[in-house]
Amino acid sequence: MAARTARKAAKAREAPAASRSLSLYDGRDWLGNIVERDGKFVAFDTAGKTLGTFPTLRQAADAVTDAQRERAARIAPAPQPPARRAARSTATPGLAPRRKQGKSRHAA
Repeated sequence: MAARTARKAAKAREAPAASRSLSLYDGRDWLGNIVERDGKFVAFDTAGKTLGTFPTLRQAADAVTDAQRERAARIAPAPQPPARRAARSTATPGLAPRRKQGKSRHAA
């Protein structure tokens, strides 16, 4: 029995520390991952690039969010100037202009 307990204790010492893996989303959009290792938090973006190791979960989440904002700013098209409005017509929409009163063009 003592040998069995000693083996369990040895396995417990050899086993790596349990780590958490978290995914960050903004609605349906995946922003990145955070993995906890040895009490520190490692942040990754959507491409798997390491953003750094942080002492708190909050700092790691902020790094993932900031990386996504920078990526979105690079991808976003340049703002376009506002479109010019067409000149407004004085005619009532949907109505044909009135003909002048007088002789008919079709009279024989």
